Parts: sequence; C-alpha cells; structure tokens
Amino acid sequence: MEVKCQAIRPNDARQYRQRSVSVLPRSDSTQYSTSRRYTEYPKASAAPQPPTQLVLSPKTYERLAAVKREQDGLRDNVIAEALVMREHQHEELERIRQFRESAVREQREREEVLRQQQMEDFDRMMLEFKTRRAIEEEERIAEQARREAMIESIRESMIRMRDEAVRQRRLEQDRILAEQVEEFETRRAIEEEEERIAEEVRREAMIRMRDEAARQRQLEQDRILAEQVEEEARIEEARIQAQAEAEERERIRRERLRECVVCMEEDDMSSMIQTPCAHWYCHEDLQNAADNFAISVVAFGEPVEHIDKGL
Repeated sequence: MEVKCQAIRPNDARQYRQRSVSVLPRSDSTQYSTSRRYTEYPKASAAPQPPTQLVLSPKTYERLAAVKREQDGLRDNVIAEALVMREHQHEELERIRQFRESAVREQREREEVLRQQQMEDFDRMMLEFKTRRAIEEEERIAEQARREAMIESIRESMIRMRDEAVRQRRLEQDRILAEQVEEFETRRAIEEEEERIAEEVRREAMIRMRDEAARQRQLEQDRILAEQVEEEARIEEARIQAQAEAEERERIRRERLRECVVCMEEDDMSSMIQTPCAHWYCHEDLQNAADNFAISVVAFGEPVEHIDKGL
C-alpha cells in the first residue's frame, strides 16, 4: 500500500499569497530576513509517517521525494510572488503619499496666497475706509462751518429785517394816524356839506311835493271830470244802441208778422203755416177748416180739393 502525500493545490497557494500580503507591515521589505519570511508561512503538511513496522519500496520513496520537491518549489514561488506584490504595493503607497504631500503642500500654498490676498484686500479696504472717513470728517467740519456761517448770516438778516419791520410799522402807524385825522376832518366837512345839501334837497323836495300834490289834485279833478263826461257819453251811447236794437227788433218782428186770411190777425210766422198758394193760416183756423171740411171759396180763394192737396 502506497502512502500519498498531501499536495498544495493552486487555491491553497492563493490563500498563502493573500495571507502573506495582509500580514506584511508597511515598512521596507528589506528589513526582513529570509528565515523570517519562511517562518511566516505554514509549512506543508508532511506525509503521515508510516508505522515503523511498514517498509516502503524505493520507488515509493522516490515518489515522495519528488512530491516534496514540487511542494517546496511551489512554496518558494508563492513566497516570491508575495514579496514582489508587497514591493509593488509599497511603491504605490509611496507614490500616493508623495502625491498627497504635494497636494497638501499646493493647498497650503494656495491658502497662503489667498490669505495674503485677503490681508492685502483687508488692508486696502481699511485704508479706503480710513481715507473715506477722514474725507467725511473734513466734509462734516466744512459743512458745519458753512451751516454756522449761514445761520449767523440768517440771524443778522433777521435782525435787520426785524429792525426794518419795526421802522416800517412805526411809519405805517404814523401814516394811518395821519390818514385817520385827515379822514375825520374830511368826513366832518363832507357831513356838514351833506347836511346842507340835504336841507336844500328837503326844501326842494317839499316844494316839488307841494307842486306835485297840486298837479295831482288838478289831474285827479280832470280825470274825474273826464270820467264823468265819458260815463255820460257811454250812457248816451248805450241808450242810443238800446233804442236802435229795440227798433231793429221791432222791425224784425214786423217783418216776421203774417196776417191770417181767416181771422185777419197778425202773428209771428213761426207760429203760422204757409200754403203753396202763398197764403198764411194760423193753426187754429187751419184745424177748424180741416174739421169742418166746408170752407167757402171766398174765404180760401180756391176749392177745398186744392187745400187738401196743399195739406
């Protein structure tokens, strides 16, 4: 019976390589000795020792020696690859560190330049602020002086105006007093003149009123006389007109009178009847003639038949 040795498979080699990379420190790899490197990795498991009572054949020993050499070579390859990868990682970390340091240095330089610019801007702003403040202070002082001068000139002008106003007021009072005295004298003279004129006007008015009253009385008498004459003329005219109307009415009445051929009495034509023969009859006689039906030819001038036809 042949004893098989435990061989290291590729997956086991990958695990050893990863473990070697993870356990290596971030310092220089040259500090470690070869013996320490070999001690960090577990040794391949040796083949189980056969019992002492077993005796292997030379061919089996040769196979075991070949397997062991193969395992040692594989282990050396894994260790070499791990060392190379560690050196590469260390170089990459060194480049990253240098890049970070350069970036930090550049950032600090930029911040320093920016701070210098800010300080320069602040100094310039402070200088401008102080300059502007000094200018404003000078302008304020000049403005205050100008205002004080203006106030002083205004005060002097107000004093002059007040004195002038007092003088003008006194002159105005004197002028008003003189005008009042003159106006009083003038008014008194005017009142005296008006009283004299009013007296004359009253006398003239009384004379005119007396003359006007006499004239009005004369006019009233003339008017009354004229009215009397006019009234008499109107009465006479009315009498004449009434007489003419009475005569006209009488004439019309006479013109409308018709004589009845039967009774020979005159009456208004509205109460009589005219026959076709142009004779007039009163109603009563005509009714009697119709009732009797016998009227003489002398009385009517025509036969009875003619009267019936006319009716």
